[in-house]
This record gives sequence, structure tokens and C-alpha cells, in this order.
Amino acid sequence: MTTVPLSPSAPDARRVLPGGARGAVLLLALWSIPGILAGVETVLFQMMEGRHPPLGRVLIQQCAGWWAWAAMTPVVFMLAERWPLRRPMRVATLGVHLLGSLVTTLVHGTVYSLVSLALATTPPPSVTVVIVRSMVGWLPITVPIYFGLVAVAHWLILARRDREREQRTLALEAQLAGAELQALRMQLHPHFLFNTLNTIAMLVREQDVTASVKLITQLSDVLRQVLRSVNTQEVPLSEEIAFTKSYLEIEEVRFADRLRVRWMVPDDVARGSVPHLILQPLVENALRHGIAQREDAGLLEIGARREGDRLLVWVSDDGPGLSATYAAGDGIGLSNVRARLAALYRADASLALESLPLGGVRATLSIPWHDG
Repeated sequence: MTTVPLSPSAPDARRVLPGGARGAVLLLALWSIPGILAGVETVLFQMMEGRHPPLGRVLIQQCAGWWAWAAMTPVVFMLAERWPLRRPMRVATLGVHLLGSLVTTLVHGTVYSLVSLALATTPPPSVTVVIVRSMVGWLPITVPIYFGLVAVAHWLILARRDREREQRTLALEAQLAGAELQALRMQLHPHFLFNTLNTIAMLVREQDVTASVKLITQLSDVLRQVLRSVNTQEVPLSEEIAFTKSYLEIEEVRFADRLRVRWMVPDDVARGSVPHLILQPLVENALRHGIAQREDAGLLEIGARREGDRLLVWVSDDGPGLSATYAAGDGIGLSNVRARLAALYRADASLALESLPLGGVRATLSIPWHDG
């Protein structure tokens, strides 16, 4: 069984941002948008004043500072995860982010200024003065941008943790469902085995050695099939039918000529998946409460059909009927079937018992269709 980690993972901004070259290109493209808009705005204003600046130079000048944000975004995200802004607010956390906003402003202003100076046609009075002016001018914009990035990082981190929590929950539910199914299977195997051993004991008491030996051999074959698929929860219907036929060969020894079996399973339906050993308790119930209650020969019918995205499988008998002998399906066999359906398919499967017009009972399974 796979162990599901329950402890929260270490901070890692790469887990909420795309990685590699694809992530770098995406960030660069996103941060180019405000630079392009600012560049187009600058060109339009200058054209209204009668000037015609080169568009390429203006776009590079405006985009340069925003491209610096593309490089700083992963750093801001890591700061946001390492020092989350949440109540109660710690002074150290607030200090880290205030310092971060100033540093990003410095980087943005420096890059923007250096590129502007490199593209300028006249020498600047002082590089330092230009950078300081740029920082002061951009401060009302860059600080909100920084804290906006922190807010986006918090949202993405919480969304990631929700997904991880959901995945852990689903994994745990799958483990619990698997454990429950395994327990139900372990409950079913002894139940089936004890019933068969009772039949063998009956034959031994009747001193029918030949039938006893034959039945023991058939039982070993059936148990071999069970053990071969001990960890399998679903099998093709054709495989389930083959197992049920082997089981009925054992029951025919007990019922002799009082049992007739009719199969109504088309080949195109036999490939559908069903829970393993799901038919045996239904057949056992029909034999016990239906066929065994008749004085003459009885008919056991096992069939299946597909209705859209559903697979219907039924077992019917022509015994006294539901109200006469069935205990509303509260025995170990039918309770086991219902529990396994709930564990495997939740509310998307059902087991229905109904009385037939001419006598007898039909137990019908309805499960989602998928190929085995």
C-alpha cells in the first residue's frame, strides 16, 4: 500500500509558477504587456506634439523595467511563501515585505534608468541622479505592484495546497476503500468455503465417496481461481461467468436434477467489467431462498445487458418469491454485495430485489459500464 505524505511541503515558488524555459518565456510575455502599452502611449503623446520618436527604441526603454519584474517575480513568490502576510501580523514579516518592495523598486528604477541612458542622444548630468529620480517617480507604482504580486502568490499557494489536500484526501479514500473491499473479500471467501464444505459433509454422511471426491476436486479448482485474483477488485464479466459456472458445478452435486441453469449473456456484454465474486452471493441467495424451497426442479437464470452507459446483471429464480422466504436482503451475502458496490462506485451502483409476476425473485445489479 502506498503511503500518502500528510505533512505540508517546504516553501517552493517553482511549484506555483511554470518552470524552465516555458515559464521564463511566459513571465517575460506577461510583463511585456504593460511595457508595450506604456510605449504605445508615449509614442502617441509625442506624435500629438509633432514629434516622431522611433517606436522600437521607445518600446525597449519602456519594457526594460517591466522585464526586470519578470526576473524578480519568482523571488517575490518565494518571499510570500516564506513570510506569509496573515494574522496575527508579525513585525518581522511586514519588515521583510517593506524591504522587498523597496529593493524591487530599486531594481526596476535602475534597469529603467540605465536603458534610458543607453538610448539617450544627449549625455545625462548624473547617472545617480537619474536613478534616484526614477526610483522616487516609480515608487507609487512599484510598491502596489510588489504587494499585488504577494497577494497573487498567496492565492496561488492556497490553491496549490487545496489541490494537494484534495489529492491526499482522495488517495486516503482510495486506500480506505481498498482496505474495506479487501476485508469484504476476506469475509466472502470463508462464507463461500463453509457453504461448500457443508455440502461435502452432507455427501460424506451419505457415504457418496465418488461425489465427495469430485466435489473436493471442483472446490480446489474454484479456490485456485479465487487465490489467483485475490487482489483484483474488477474482472471482465466473462471471467466472472466462468467462475460462477465452476461454482454452480459444485452446487449441482447438491441439487442433482433439481437445478436448471439458463445463461443470457451476449458476447458484446461479456467484456464489461464487474466486481470480482459479485455473482456468487446472488446465485447462492437464489439457490437457498428460491430453488431449495421448491419440491420439483427449479430454474436459475443469469443474464446481462447494456443500457447506454450502464451494465445490468441479474440473477433470478422461480422459487416462492420475495415475501415468502427472502429476508429483504439482510444476510451476509447481499449485505456484502451492497457494501462492495458502495465502496467501488459510491452512489453510482445499486442492487435491487423484485418479485417476478409468475413467482420467484430477480436480483439486479446496475453499475457503470466500462470495458474489462
